[in-house]
Amino acid sequence: MSRPSLTPEGLRAARQALGLTQAQLATMLDTDAQSVRRMEMPQDASTARQPGPRAARLVAAYLDGHRPDDWPDTGRDQYCDECGRELRISAGQ
Repeated sequence: MSRPSLTPEGLRAARQALGLTQAQLATMLDTDAQSVRRMEMPQDASTARQPGPRAARLVAAYLDGHRPDDWPDTGRDQYCDECGRELRISAGQ
């Protein structure tokens, strides 16, 4: 089974699309905000850290619409008129 990879830029874009702060994403990944900041740094930064496969799988699931019970309230929840499924709308849409 192939594991998804996640670049620092991809992680930042995903986090922003999900409407999460670095601290909120850290909670969802069971890590700390400093680790998320390091995962979002350019790879040539001295303290940069590559997002791991577990983080990549979780972020991919979140982007697909999966939400754990402890998902933070981003204030941007909306629901599909046809099916009633919860949608996450990113800023600017």
